[in-house]
Amino acid sequence: FSKMAQESDISFDVSFDLGEDKIFFGDMARVAQVVKILLSNAFKFNKKGGFVELKISRVGDLLEISVRDGGIGIAAENLESIFSAHQVDSSLIRNYEGSGLGLSIASKLVGAMNGKLEVFSEQGVGSEFVFDAEFGVVQNGVIESKGFIDVENSYPDSSHLNHLLVEANLVNQ
Repeated sequence: FSKMAQESDISFDVSFDLGEDKIFFGDMARVAQVVKILLSNAFKFNKKGGFVELKISRVGDLLEISVRDGGIGIAAENLESIFSAHQVDSSLIRNYEGSGLGLSIASKLVGAMNGKLEVFSEQGVGSEFVFDAEFGVVQNGVIESKGFIDVENSYPDSSHLNHLLVEANLVNQ
């Protein structure tokens, strides 16, 4: 998204506050998909000279992710239905691409991680989307909490199977 920010003349800041010696484990593919949807919208509905901020922090055993922007914002009357699958508002079709499904998908993905996606917005000022998700936490090699993943029972018994691990990254080989 740094390239998109530069091309769009939009300030893009990322910050982390996860605590020391903490490793979170969970479905990072889902998290990445939600963050991508939120960041894409933040840039899409922004203006030249605007800003986008991504903040990732630990709140207890929850991972909290916030995407805030200085874009066009959302009218108060639309906030209640923002996470529902809907057709794009005809007034937006002229200026913005999209099907209107991104936030609905993001909300369902967050729900699948036992989390909640919320929006705070003011039309003409910008929006902030915040979600949290349960993750397992490892500190100093010890599992502190399991989050939404049952580590011992996540995968069926595969002791009778042969395994092949392929790693394309030379550093990890």
